[in-house]
Amino acid sequence: MSVSQAYNYRVSAFYSRYAIESGRWSVVEADRFMHSIWTPTEHAGWPEWLEQVTACIADSLVPPASTDAVPHDKL
Repeated sequence: MSVSQAYNYRVSAFYSRYAIESGRWSVVEADRFMHSIWTPTEHAGWPEWLEQVTACIADSLVPPASTDAVPHDKL
């Protein structure tokens, strides 16, 4: 693997997760983009990293359930 290939892999992995977090892409769209460049399962560590980051993003996108929520008209 060349240095430029490794760089493209990393950029596509980080950008795809950023695009999910920012609401630009769904997980399916992000993974489609990344898989058009490389296959993470062929490289040790990447599938686990992607799974962990995607789970963290999903957790951060779900608003916490609260019965103490302030009504929007009271903000």
